[in-house]
Amino acid sequence: MDEQSASEEANESKPWHDGLTDKQRRFVEEYIKDQNGAAAARRAGYDENSARQQAHENLTKPYIRAAIDAFMDAESMSAAEAVQLLSQWGRGTVHPFLVGGEINLALPMAKENLHLLKEVEQFKTTHTSESGVTETVRTKIKLHDPLAAVSKILEVHGRIIQRRDVTSAGKALPNVVFYMPDNGRDETKPDE
Repeated sequence: MDEQSASEEANESKPWHDGLTDKQRRFVEEYIKDQNGAAAARRAGYDENSARQQAHENLTKPYIRAAIDAFMDAESMSAAEAVQLLSQWGRGTVHPFLVGGEINLALPMAKENLHLLKEVEQFKTTHTSESGVTETVRTKIKLHDPLAAVSKILEVHGRIIQRRDVTSAGKALPNVVFYMPDNGRDETKPDE
C-alpha cells in the first residue's frame, strides 16, 4: 500500500470533526443548516461584532472546508438510496395505513411506511349533545405520486430521455438544406 492511499484510508476512518475546536465544530454544524456563514458563526458562539469576519476566516481554512464536505457527505443521501426511495414511492399503497376502512397512522405497519406519505391532514370535529361531548378525528392522506417516481427512476436508468427545445422558443425550425459539392467524387475515372 502506498503512502498516499494509507493516508486517505486513515482520513476516511476519522470523524468529520477531528482536529476542530468545539467552536469550529459548532460552526460547521450550524453552517450546514443554511449555508449562512455569519449566522452560523453567531449561533456557534462567536462574537456578534466579528461573526462575519470569523465566518470568512473559517470558510477559507482548508481543514474546515474539508470538515464541511465530510459532514455533508455523511448526511447526504446516496444515489442508490434515492432510487430505492423512489422505488418504494412507486410501489406504495394505502394498505399499511388502513384498518377496517379507517386510516390509522399509529399502527406499527403505518409507522414503518410514513415515508410513503406526501401529505397528512387531520380534521377534528366536536359534537355536543345531551348525552355528552363526542370528538371525531378524520385523517386524510396523500401518497407520493407513483407515476412521477417511476418516471424519475426510468430517467435515472436512461430509459427516458427528456428533450428540451432551447433554440426555437417552441416555433417550428426552418428546413435547412445543405448542398455539398461533389468535387468529382461521383465521377468514375477511366482506367489509365
